[in-house]
Amino acid sequence: MGLPNNTEFLNQPVKIYQIICGAMIWGALFTAASLLFVFDWNKFNNGLGVIPMLGLILGITAFVSSFIIPGIVNKSALKVLSNKLDDQGHKFDSETGLNKIFATKQSASIIRYALLEGAVFANILFFFIDGSVYLLVTAAVGALIMIFMFPRKDPTLAWVEQTSNDMIKGRV
Repeated sequence: MGLPNNTEFLNQPVKIYQIICGAMIWGALFTAASLLFVFDWNKFNNGLGVIPMLGLILGITAFVSSFIIPGIVNKSALKVLSNKLDDQGHKFDSETGLNKIFATKQSASIIRYALLEGAVFANILFFFIDGSVYLLVTAAVGALIMIFMFPRKDPTLAWVEQTSNDMIKGRV
């Protein structure tokens, strides 16, 4: 089956998806840059006290959760969507079906980015309070994960196509 020959109807939703993810990255980086600009660098240290430990635990938990929770949400949403499209008489490879499949991907990614962004913000704030290098590194790792996971058009459309094919074959 695959995607219809004309997939231009997905171009705008993918662009909006990229803008949302980009804004979340930009927000985290802008906050970091702003706070680092006014940070009292005399407080910079490599101590691992209570606040840095809290930041590390929060960061690790959020980073791990950002891979697990969106997958669970997406899988559940696709099962509900599969039943709903069947009930409404839509085909999984129709424009309506593909838009709804894409929406599940977008929602899961927004959850992922929100988890990562929260950990980055918290670690930046904790760094501003405590000055521990561990907090700065944790925030930087979170920001890098967000940047590397930025949605690209072709892989996103390939995921939509594969998911549509899986739904047609009853694998979702």
